[in-house]
Amino acid sequence: MLKAQGDSVDIRGVGIYMTFYADNYVKNVLRSDTTILKRASRKDSLFIKSLVIKANTDIKKAFAARQPVALISKSPSVKVKKWKAEGDLFNNFDTSDDYFDPTFNITINKAYTNFYYSFSIYVDEKGQMHYGEPLIAFFGESFREQYVHESQAVMNSYLKYYLKVTPGKTLNMPHTSLINIHVEGIAYP
Repeated sequence: MLKAQGDSVDIRGVGIYMTFYADNYVKNVLRSDTTILKRASRKDSLFIKSLVIKANTDIKKAFAARQPVALISKSPSVKVKKWKAEGDLFNNFDTSDDYFDPTFNITINKAYTNFYYSFSIYVDEKGQMHYGEPLIAFFGESFREQYVHESQAVMNSYLKYYLKVTPGKTLNMPHTSLINIHVEGIAYP
């Protein structure tokens, strides 16, 4: 794997071999074009299929979906906003890996009480949600247990009923993937 930093490539300790083809060679010898050559090969498809089978049988083996999970609100009281990575100096203005860590802000108006929870969710190939883990640190185990219990209740009540969940896909194969949720409940005024 190459690591680019600015206009340089860090190759310390790495043996890198590349083959470059001229556009003339691709067109006249390979009788193809670059859009066809960029497509996933049979080996790629078989590799992804094996990962999909593993992820769908054990949610702990979930991996990032190239077309990430989509959450769509079914109620005007629930607002969903997906975080978007912004290019800056820390990521060299590259947002191409935004799909690795899908994160959503969800606001629920007219909730039973005010609350705010941050946790991860495994979304399986059928779009079903399974609780992952809290995304905050705890000082005591009793606080953690209470937080997990309450945030899991929010997922099982509000999120499952008020969100349409589309599972993530890679090479058009739906599979289990992990998302992060920051959900805020705002009580009746």
